[in-house]
Amino acid sequence: MLAPTLTIHYSTELNAIQSPLFRLPAEIRNQIYTYIFNDTLYTLNLDKWRDDRTVNFFTRCPPPFYRYLDRVLLPFACRQLHHETSLLPYQLATFDFGSAYVGCGGEVHRNQLIKAFLKARTRAQLENIGQMQVYFDMHRRQCLGFESGMMTGDGAFWAAKLGC
Repeated sequence: MLAPTLTIHYSTELNAIQSPLFRLPAEIRNQIYTYIFNDTLYTLNLDKWRDDRTVNFFTRCPPPFYRYLDRVLLPFACRQLHHETSLLPYQLATFDFGSAYVGCGGEVHRNQLIKAFLKARTRAQLENIGQMQVYFDMHRRQCLGFESGMMTGDGAFWAAKLGC
């Protein structure tokens, strides 16, 4: 019997040789991955946060993928796909935190939620977050000094803005 490490390496090598996807040049695979992950919108599931303080998102995919929400599982199919695609959802999608309840009252504070999301990411994931967006209404703008309307930024912008 082969040792587990040898089996994993053998499986990885076999995938590289036998898989039609992995036999394609890396540039073409990257175009395929971009096509799959581009323009995905992850919308905050506020009910899940209220229930157990878990940051969770609904996935909204553009056609033709709107029926195939499992595409986000692609990085978990095998080691090579994980290596090639694990950061793409962060780079190519938008994380939408909705209306920001981050101000003066006792309501659910969206900034706590965003901080929890950011703190749960690895350094590589944080550095690759391409776009996060939050809507600030006039009341919240006055409390925090943010402009009203949709505010967008990458992971570094939000980490700095919220002091993470």
